[in-house]
Amino acid sequence: AIIVTPINDYRNFVPERHHKDDDKPTFDNVPESLKIAIKCFIITCAIRIIRGQEHKHNSMLIHISRYQVWQNAIKELVDRQFKFYKHEIEASDPTTLEEFRQIFEEDCVFENGMEYCSYKTISNKILNSNLSKIDNKIQVHDWTIVKDNLYKAVQKITVKSINGSSGDVIDYQLNENNGISVIAIGGDKLSRGLTLEGLSVSYFLRASKMYDTLMQMGRWFGYRPGYVDLCRLFTSSELNEWFRHITLASEELRDEFNYLYESGGTPIKKFV
Repeated sequence: AIIVTPINDYRNFVPERHHKDDDKPTFDNVPESLKIAIKCFIITCAIRIIRGQEHKHNSMLIHISRYQVWQNAIKELVDRQFKFYKHEIEASDPTTLEEFRQIFEEDCVFENGMEYCSYKTISNKILNSNLSKIDNKIQVHDWTIVKDNLYKAVQKITVKSINGSSGDVIDYQLNENNGISVIAIGGDKLSRGLTLEGLSVSYFLRASKMYDTLMQMGRWFGYRPGYVDLCRLFTSSELNEWFRHITLASEELRDEFNYLYESGGTPIKKFV
């Protein structure tokens, strides 16, 4: 899928087989892919303002570890990184704004080998495909207009750790009229329970080989009216292949049911 960005620079940040009491990552360990994902979320919030969706909810999911103590530690690092971008945007720092322009306009291969497709590229690809009529809000915006809305976008964004020990909560209903923008760091509570309203960017590294677990954790985006071209998924190549395999298996099962229905057959349950 064109919205998927495979990543491989996270192992010094959160090792795949880390334990609860292992040393937690530091700010210097924050991978480039996570920085890019945060920038993408800020850009998505800005574009939704341009599209008349200023009072809609925006959510970003970061799901890396099942340990609450790790989630809380990562929340502090993500909050620090976001506040850096917020401050630089408020100060109209030319270096930071140029980084955001590149994310918006330029495809590139980063030093870590990550291949990135820009907002302009993905929106154009959808507009020039058979998916062009999936959403009449899809358009390629001018960078100057996007830049002018970054300030407004970052004013609403907060960073929260969503688990039983953090005390953070996301109250979409209480903020229904104005909408909230949240970067949510969590684990089981996010993957299996709480629905993130307006989910647009997912940074997901939680592995499982069980079909039911993967399908619960990988609920991603569904139908996103007005911003389907703004959704992004950052995940490992391995997880990307697992989800691809599940998708194909699910489609094959649906095809079998359709064939059975069209042929007038019925399922037969055999008992041994």
